[in-house]
Amino acid sequence: MGTFLSVAVLWVLIYIFTDCSDSSQSFGEAWIVVIGLRIARYFSALLLDGLLGPFSVVINIVALYLLVAIVCGTTWKITIKICAWYLGMSYLVGILSLLLA
Repeated sequence: MGTFLSVAVLWVLIYIFTDCSDSSQSFGEAWIVVIGLRIARYFSALLLDGLLGPFSVVINIVALYLLVAIVCGTTWKITIKICAWYLGMSYLVGILSLLLA
């Protein structure tokens, strides 16, 4: 999923699940989480390239959870909801992009 689509999806999810009244705050939080995810993906691919590559997925999921929990300051239940919806939507977008290519 592209950067801007990732930010848009996270922005909507953070806005919905946190009941945030300030959309610019949730937009900033979404940008911080997406940039943090890009950095985590870069380092996990750099360090775990090759045989340990499948473990990078686990590291990316943990990074997503921690970034959402820390940046948004949500409870673990809301954080899991945001992460689950984000991963599900990312998976669907990936499948659709493969089908349309």
